[in-house]
Amino acid sequence: MRKSLDVFRSVAQEAFHLVNRGSRQKDYGDPLAPAIIAGRMIGAILHIPDVSPTRVPLIVMALKIVRETFQAKRDNRVDIAGYAEVLERIHHELAKKTLVGRSSRRIRATHRVRK
Repeated sequence: MRKSLDVFRSVAQEAFHLVNRGSRQKDYGDPLAPAIIAGRMIGAILHIPDVSPTRVPLIVMALKIVRETFQAKRDNRVDIAGYAEVLERIHHELAKKTLVGRSSRRIRATHRVRK
């Protein structure tokens, strides 16, 4: 099925679909939790502090870029674009968590003032 879609989709469109609406979204869901765990594992393997979840997709992209330099394939480019989309989703999730944290602190502070 994927081969027939290649003709009609750009690399970015295909990657976006796979990450947000395709099998990868169904199989793996939100990318933040796996990126946090992978960052911990990478840190442990390298004997360094945890790697930030925003760095994990960049590390995988580096591998995909190397593969592309050895043998150019559309699949490599789709994966690179896909991990860029994953990185964007991780930033979005982290921003939401930051906003929620700030809102709850603001609500608690407002509540204290009104007492």
